[in-house]
Amino acid sequence: MPKRLGWIMLVAVGFTLSAYGAQVEVNSVTGKEDGTSPFKYLADAVEFLRGDPFAEDNTITITNDGPHFLDETLKIDVQVKIQAAPGVKPVIVGFFSQAADMILDPFLYVQISDGGGNFLIQIVPQEYSTVELDGLTIIPMADETEHQQFRQTAVIFGNVDYFGNKSTPGAKLIIRNCTITSNDGQNRPSPVTGTAAPLPTDTVFGGAGLELGASGFSALDDNLEPVPDADLEAYNVLVENCLITHCWIYGINIAAEKVVIKDTDILYNGMRGIQNIHGENDAWQSIRITGSPGDPAVFKGNGYVFAADGLFPGFQPFITGTAMRMFGNQVIDFAWLDIVENHDNVPLDISSDNDTRGANIRSLDHVLIANNKGSSLFTTRDGGPTFTTGLAHIPLTISNCTFIGTGQSTPSTGGKSGSIFFYAGVAPVTITNSILGGPNYTGIVLGAEDQSGGDSGIPENITPAGVTIEYSALVDEGPFALGAKTALGARRTAGEIIQTHVIGADPQFASTASSGPDSFVVRNPAYQNAGPGGTFLTGARPPVPPTAVQEWSLY
Repeated sequence: MPKRLGWIMLVAVGFTLSAYGAQVEVNSVTGKEDGTSPFKYLADAVEFLRGDPFAEDNTITITNDGPHFLDETLKIDVQVKIQAAPGVKPVIVGFFSQAADMILDPFLYVQISDGGGNFLIQIVPQEYSTVELDGLTIIPMADETEHQQFRQTAVIFGNVDYFGNKSTPGAKLIIRNCTITSNDGQNRPSPVTGTAAPLPTDTVFGGAGLELGASGFSALDDNLEPVPDADLEAYNVLVENCLITHCWIYGINIAAEKVVIKDTDILYNGMRGIQNIHGENDAWQSIRITGSPGDPAVFKGNGYVFAADGLFPGFQPFITGTAMRMFGNQVIDFAWLDIVENHDNVPLDISSDNDTRGANIRSLDHVLIANNKGSSLFTTRDGGPTFTTGLAHIPLTISNCTFIGTGQSTPSTGGKSGSIFFYAGVAPVTITNSILGGPNYTGIVLGAEDQSGGDSGIPENITPAGVTIEYSALVDEGPFALGAKTALGARRTAGEIIQTHVIGADPQFASTASSGPDSFVVRNPAYQNAGPGGTFLTGARPPVPPTAVQEWSLY
């Protein structure tokens, strides 16, 4: 007897679910409506699993492409893995009626409360349980009257309240091999998904692709005071090998405690690729955004690349004019990323509002920032990136990176505008095997606590730890020559910048396109022995193979 049919017979005779869980199927064409597997609707399958909601092996396998329609929010409050059968690419299509409390201002999007918003899949975290989505394509339903409805979210993990202590200990979410994108008007993914901006005929998400841990204050009580012995990994999220594109506001909104976004492309999202929202006094947060060696994750075509805001009583939660503002004790890593051709402001702006709550950006490795619009590429202020959190002074390491200005900034005067790296911190910064270049830009600026780049002095409670740049390039030749290699703000000294084995030669990039095998690969022989230990100074890209002349010269 086939395994699935055996399971159906057991169900028919009143089989009781065991701790080993239920393994059921969903098929929108051949599925049944009598409460037995295969189910016709996802909601019925989830309802069936509520008989033993925390069973170890609860699985829903979708066995046809669909589209699978959701007439209302799919609420997942059980431990389950929802997966595509081999060779199947199921499309999940939502209803997305207009929310009654719709707010037209997109920058007020996050100020939603319990019951507000408009969610396609709402995952309600359960203690020490895991929800996994694998191999799904998630799109909104085509809307004949409005192509941009506000406050829609494809998948939300958590409650919808940014205040209080509502996180659930040990709750985990895994999203693998999934696509979240716009609807082509026929309940299929847009034909330009992953390659270009949405078409005028597409219906895009009005809110976020993913809301991760939207009540992520697990370390605060209802009065926003630290909770002793709080679970610092209340929400643990992995997003792997996914594509998130064509969301009108955010690709991913993060308020979870521990998030890893791996091998995931964030493309053509209107407002922000990734948004990080949390309270100023959050006790702990860890975010790692990474690609794989030789296959970087791509941020392209978004508004801001990565934006972060603090939200707490008495604070204006949204700050325009900067792309990234961080508060709290965060430890954030960026690795193997291509941040190219994004629209607004600067790709990475790492800031805080005072020197006691800096942003704990810990490292950037193999990060390419190029072909972006805006006045700066990478800026820090007020205690700097990863500096002064009140609990720790975390050094920043930048290694194997290429930061290239596009020449669209105004000529740099040594201030924040037109700078690649702006430093005003109390923890050390080390830059290794990296290339900083671009017309009208200043390579490294030492500024004070304000955003002007040094019009005022260093606050008395800040003792700068300095910047060390070694085995790297501050380009002063060719089309990417900097307007100035370094600049000093008020009361800053040249001794705060230590340069060791720094060259200025033109990298002679094989290609300045935003993608391709030769994208920002160094060709200048002057770089061949300029890296650490006499190796090739590569920046974010591996060195080119030896030419025939170089091979001939070995004999």
